[in-house]
Amino acid sequence: MVAVIIAILFTVQLRHASLIHLNPDEALNYQLAHQTTLYKAYLASNTNAHPPLLVLLLHVLLKFGRAEWFLRLIPIAAYCGMIWFAWRWGSLALNREAGFTLAMLLGFSPPIFNLATEIRHYLLVFCFALAALYYFERAVEELSSKWMAISAAMLALAILTDYSAVWFTAGFGVYTLLVVWRAGLPRKTQLAWVGSQAGAALLYLFLYVTHISKLRGAVISKEAREGWLSGMYCVQGCDAASFLRAHTTGLFSYVFGSPWAGLIGAMLAMAGVGLLFKRYPKGRPLIAGSAAAFLSCMAAAAGGLYPYGGTRHSLPLFLWIAACAAAVAGAAGKARLPLLLAGIAVIIPVWRLTALPEPQVLPVAEQRREFPVDAVRYLRRKVSPKGIVFTDLQSILLLLYYHSPELYADPAMAHFWDYNLDGLHVVMAPTWSLDPTPFVNELKMLKQTYHLEKGAEVWVFDGGWGSPINRMLNVQYSGAVLPELAEFGDHFAVFRVPN
Repeated sequence: MVAVIIAILFTVQLRHASLIHLNPDEALNYQLAHQTTLYKAYLASNTNAHPPLLVLLLHVLLKFGRAEWFLRLIPIAAYCGMIWFAWRWGSLALNREAGFTLAMLLGFSPPIFNLATEIRHYLLVFCFALAALYYFERAVEELSSKWMAISAAMLALAILTDYSAVWFTAGFGVYTLLVVWRAGLPRKTQLAWVGSQAGAALLYLFLYVTHISKLRGAVISKEAREGWLSGMYCVQGCDAASFLRAHTTGLFSYVFGSPWAGLIGAMLAMAGVGLLFKRYPKGRPLIAGSAAAFLSCMAAAAGGLYPYGGTRHSLPLFLWIAACAAAVAGAAGKARLPLLLAGIAVIIPVWRLTALPEPQVLPVAEQRREFPVDAVRYLRRKVSPKGIVFTDLQSILLLLYYHSPELYADPAMAHFWDYNLDGLHVVMAPTWSLDPTPFVNELKMLKQTYHLEKGAEVWVFDGGWGSPINRMLNVQYSGAVLPELAEFGDHFAVFRVPN
C-alpha cells in the first residue's frame, strides 16, 4: 500500500513541478550549480549558507537537462524516499501501524508536501536522516556492522545537505547511544557505531573550518537576521522563555498547517510520549532522542544563534514530533488497522484542504511557468541593442534562467554587477529586492556610473517574491507613469524608466 501511495504522490508532484516556474531561491541554486567544473560548483556553493551536497548533485544533473521538472527530480525523489524510509524505520522501531502513520504524517504535512517540488535542501535532509535511522535499526536487529556503516554514510549525507541537520544529529546520537547501550551488540558493531559518531563530529569540524566560520558577518547572514528571518531570532534583550514558548507554538502550527491542526498535533505528540514510555521497547530512547533534538535547537535559539519557530529552518524537528504522534496510532494494534486506515483516509483530505497558505509560498495560480517566460519574451522584443535592463538580485536570477539557461554568465562586479546575455546589457543593483526609495537612488547612481544622457533607454525587469516595484512606486509616488508597462501575474513586471 505504501508503494502505491508513493507512486501516486510521485506522479502528482512531477506534474506540478512541470507547470510552475522556479522561485528565486531555486534559481539561485541553479546558478551555483551551473559552473564549468564540479570544483567550481563547490566553490560557488560556499557563497551560500548551506553545505555543498545539493549544488553538487544539481551540477551532475545539469549534464542531462535543464528543464524545471527535470531539476526538481532531486527533491521529488527525496520526498518519495523519505516516505519509504519513514515507513520502514517506524515499522522496525515501533510497529507497522506506527510506521504507516509516521509516513503519512511526514508525506502530507503541508510544508513538506509543498517543498517536494522546490529545489531546496530540506527534503534531502529528511530522506537521509530517516535512511540513517532505518539502517541503524537493521544493524541492531541483524547485529551487522555493514548496516551500521551504511547508517553512518546516510548521516554524513544529511550533514552535508543542510545545517538544520545538526538538530537531527543531536537526537540521533542520543537515541542510538541508548539503543546500543541496551542492545548488547557485538564489539565490531559497537565500534562501527562509535566510528559513525566520530565521523559526524569530524565532518562538522571540517564544515566549520571551511565554511561556517567564514559566514560570520557575511552579507547573507546579516540579511537573514535583519530581513526575512528577523522575527525568528531571539535578539539581544529578548525574553528567551517567552520567545521559546511562542515560537514552539508557531512551530507546531507551521508543520501541521494551521493553529488548530498544530494543537491537535501537539496533543497527539504528548500522548505519544506517554505511550512510548510505557509500551514500546525502544520508546524511552526515542523520547530521549526527541528531547535532545528539541533542547539543543532551543538552546541555540535562546542564545540568538539559530532561527526557531514556524520556519523551514526548524523543519527537521518535525521528524521527532511525528514519530511521537505516530506512537498513538501504533498503540491501537493490528486489530484496529482497518479503522486506522479509514480514519487516515478521511483525515488527510480535511487536513490538506484546511491548511493555511504559507507566507513564503506563492499561490499556485501565481506560479505558472508562462509568467517569467512571457516577461522575458516581452523584454527581448522591446529592448534595443543600446538599451540597459536594470534589476535586483532575485530578479536577475530568474532572468538568467529564463533568458539564457545555457550561458555561463560571469558578471563584471563593481557597485553594480554587469551581465551580457546574448547582447542584452543587464545591470544588477547589489540588493536582493529593491524598495521604492533605494530603487530611485540606485537609478540615479546608474545614470552617473554609465554616463547616461537624458532619454537613454533604461528598462526594469522585476520578478520574484513580494509586490513588483511598479506597484510600490505607484503607491509611494502617486500618479507615476511607467511607459510600456507590462505585468505578468502579480509578481512579474517589465517597464521602461521614464526620462
